[in-house]
Amino acid sequence: LTSIPLALTNMIGTIIAIKTIDTRGRRQTLLSTLPYISMSLLLMVTASVLTGYSDIEEVGQVLSVVTLVVFIAAFSIGMGPIPWTVNSEIYPQHLRGVGNSLATAVNWMSNFIITLTFLPLQSTDAGNVVAWSLLFMNSILCYFFVYSRLPETKDRSIEEIYKMFNLEPTAEDVQHSHEKIDSNRLGNYESINSSTGPSE
Repeated sequence: LTSIPLALTNMIGTIIAIKTIDTRGRRQTLLSTLPYISMSLLLMVTASVLTGYSDIEEVGQVLSVVTLVVFIAAFSIGMGPIPWTVNSEIYPQHLRGVGNSLATAVNWMSNFIITLTFLPLQSTDAGNVVAWSLLFMNSILCYFFVYSRLPETKDRSIEEIYKMFNLEPTAEDVQHSHEKIDSNRLGNYESINSSTGPSE
């Protein structure tokens, strides 16, 4: 029964991400959603304590469901789609395939490790608290990494992105970047025209 509101939340969050990813920017979206992710994980720690070490287990169970909805909403808007978008924008054109492949491999290896360790940790009340605490601390580190290391890549040319990393783009990278920016601007222009309608 709880899977229904979680699935609906994920769907709505994904739709919001599609609509806002090119208007708010990648960095700003991450910085605005990560605090909600951290807050929800901290509440999951609280819910785990209430469920395993108190007489108000029902409160902990309700809190965990509400918290998961908040987490999925924030994740589906920010940490779900944004890293893949940024991942496709920061690599040189001639290394983009290798870079995306390595990033995907690291992502799935991380998922594999979490799958192997998360459920065994949750087999005890103490392990349940530890598991959510580790994820909470990881989200805090993630926020500071984004804040200190991730530049904004929305509507940036490859020259601008490379300048942020103190690198020099190739001619192929520059051409591909300009084609992408021109395409985005044309799409935004057509979107504005379609929303306002023909002028009289």
